[in-house]
Amino acid sequence: EGWRRRRRSPVGVRMAHQDHGGGGCGHAGCNHGPAPEDVVGQWDLHMRVDTTSLRALNAEDDAPETLARAFKPHSERFVFDGDEPPVRSNEDDAELLLYVPFDTNVNITSLAVVGARGGGAPAELRCFVNVNDLDFESAGERKPTQKFDLSEELDARLEYPTEARKWQGVHEIWMHVPRNYAGEDSATGIWYIGFKGTSTSVRREVVGNIVYESAPRPQDHKSTDANPEMFKNWAAESGK
Repeated sequence: EGWRRRRRSPVGVRMAHQDHGGGGCGHAGCNHGPAPEDVVGQWDLHMRVDTTSLRALNAEDDAPETLARAFKPHSERFVFDGDEPPVRSNEDDAELLLYVPFDTNVNITSLAVVGARGGGAPAELRCFVNVNDLDFESAGERKPTQKFDLSEELDARLEYPTEARKWQGVHEIWMHVPRNYAGEDSATGIWYIGFKGTSTSVRREVVGNIVYESAPRPQDHKSTDANPEMFKNWAAESGK
């Protein structure tokens, strides 16, 4: 337990965009906007995160059960558990890499991030979709699927839209935070990460080092002389 710990309050507790007059943000280059009213099911992709396989590099606590606390219902994004954010970099180093796998393929339309206050909120987020392995060197050299300039003062309804065509059939994401608002010698903290979108019926199972994708595919079982009723019965039994 040799690390110095500093208490950080979460960004975005205020329910209004008090520092950004009118409807605009005022941050040059920010790619975010107020979200519409929540629709049931839109923000439920936290249930599809494979929390037992979460990983983090340069994290103060990289245990999957700790990291998993950042992935919770959208309605609880400002409910804070403990004195420190569940996702946080080592003290005196802002950079962080987080690996987020899903147990089904998902289509992601928006992200939401609630960061730490006191400058600890991430200022930039670089996402690599469906990349299996990454480290800081390769993350710095590789072009991300999408880069987000994050606001330090978050509106409670704020979300970051994705380039939808690049976020279809997502089964894993590396999330790279290269800097925060306090500077490179200060730890980054994240209280909440949310994904908005839909999940598919394609489930992913890892056996050893092999990933299997399973979904009913009737076209794989076509036969010119098959009895249609027999096929219906087979499909019904397979779906149990």
